[in-house]
Amino acid sequence: MRIALLSLHTSPLAQPGQGDAGGMNVYVRSVAEEIAASGHQVDVYTRDDGSVDAGWDSPQEPTLHKLSVGPAEPISKDEIADLVDEFAAELAQAFAAGNYDAVHTHYWISGIAGLEALQRLSSTTDKTLPLVHTMHTIAAVKNSSYAQNLEHPARQEAEMQLCAKAEALVVNTAAEAAELVHYYDADPQRIEVIAPGVNLERFSPTGPKRRWGEAEELKILFAGRLQPLKGPDILVSALECWQEKRATPLPVKVLITGAISGNHSMDLPAQVRAAGLEDLVEFIGPLVHEELAAAYRGADVVVMPSHSESFGLVALEAQACGTPVLAHRVGGLTAAVADGISGELLPNLDPRTWAAALHRWALHPNLVAQYAQAARPHAEAFSWERTAATSVQLYRDLGSSQNA
Repeated sequence: MRIALLSLHTSPLAQPGQGDAGGMNVYVRSVAEEIAASGHQVDVYTRDDGSVDAGWDSPQEPTLHKLSVGPAEPISKDEIADLVDEFAAELAQAFAAGNYDAVHTHYWISGIAGLEALQRLSSTTDKTLPLVHTMHTIAAVKNSSYAQNLEHPARQEAEMQLCAKAEALVVNTAAEAAELVHYYDADPQRIEVIAPGVNLERFSPTGPKRRWGEAEELKILFAGRLQPLKGPDILVSALECWQEKRATPLPVKVLITGAISGNHSMDLPAQVRAAGLEDLVEFIGPLVHEELAAAYRGADVVVMPSHSESFGLVALEAQACGTPVLAHRVGGLTAAVADGISGELLPNLDPRTWAAALHRWALHPNLVAQYAQAARPHAEAFSWERTAATSVQLYRDLGSSQNA
């Protein structure tokens, strides 16, 4: 088969944890590599933002096409959203020239551009291609989960259009499928639940560890983009609540890895200074995979106080390294973390709730060890090979139904 994957607003080869690069980049890259490794031809389309990307990991490399749309420099997602018509014109030509079996779009900008490109294609040729779309995050869910309206004003309407017109909608969990039905009246018959995976070789309990803090300290890691939706400020506020109740220094060390992202950024270092937590919290930039795996292995707990998560690949990566996760009970995190087995899911984002949980973990190292022992087995239930194989079968089924 020949498959076109669209990730227009961010390259799948971009460094996760900075700019707009995150779990979606890992997802698209991993699935593209696995599909290519199984013998299919994969073309990935993204916008040329002038950056130099790292290479693929797969020996059967997908082909990356960088479209010269907009300036050859990083721009905001809102600005990229205004370029949909230009993307569609470029893509329509590519689809006409290529012998594709399916188009799989990722994120709403790619989805709308893909829809428009396929409409142009069908109006000028006799070619029709099935369009598969993955939201990755849902605007209506994000806006309902966070007090600020974070999303481009056109996004919810675009996602409703994709729910109505895409041949298939791929979601990470049954909970996400229910959200599409609830918010956008999506047809359940066209929703496919395909769980993401994790690279179990790269993220494993064996290998170098990043060391910080003393042995008796609870080593806490936050890994992700520094934006309100990910909730790193909740962690800092929790530490502040905990500190206020203690006369002695907190027995913790916190490592925060990632970079400021999005239009609604935060000054997290200023919050740390104002709370007097400079001795406990260390900031470092985004880490490449090997360094991130070492940071996971060196932590006692990875925290995810997210307001919303379609899945939460960080949780899987951490558990694959044998590190338990403390996360908000929201979205895909309910599937990514086995509550009470490989970590814990907290019912709200009240900093006092998080302070109490971290205090409990610090006081009970045997509990942390118990969670850690179950973390790797839980992660082993997820694989990118299975994600890719299930996706390919979906493309085949859609092609067969169109040709019937």
